[in-house]
Amino acid sequence: MKDTIPKTQSELETAIQKFIEVLNTWRPGTVNAMMPTGYENCSLEKRTLTVSCDTLAWMSNPVEQMHGGIISAALDSAMGILVYVLSGGKFPPTVSLQISYVRPIPLGKRIMITSRAESVGRTVATVSAVVWMEDCPEKHLVTATGIYSTAGKTLAELWRK
Repeated sequence: MKDTIPKTQSELETAIQKFIEVLNTWRPGTVNAMMPTGYENCSLEKRTLTVSCDTLAWMSNPVEQMHGGIISAALDSAMGILVYVLSGGKFPPTVSLQISYVRPIPLGKRIMITSRAESVGRTVATVSAVVWMEDCPEKHLVTATGIYSTAGKTLAELWRK
């Protein structure tokens, strides 16, 4: 994977799709592989990314809705993908993640997560996100804000160990 900051819409789309493919297939049994992320769209101008995720039975809480911890993981992954690409391929450890669970998420549905990079600096990035049902974009189910470190190493550097 080339470690550069995308300068065109096409470069952004390609970088995001390649990174999502890596996350979905790299290590079977990991959270990312068990909860595959689908690419929907992105905008370099708006610095946004929309991904999808199917809510599966294993993601259930005791009342057969999507478990809050799984929602958190999906949000963290979606926001992290955007930071990874906009920071030039640096692995973005989560510094802080604030989540508001507005409405329950049913199982057996497809959720959409739209992330927006509020700022991406040399050391820190701030991202906001909303979760919504595929057929109801105006009704936000969950909102989040994440702060990510952008000062670290690239995945290529980390995987060389």
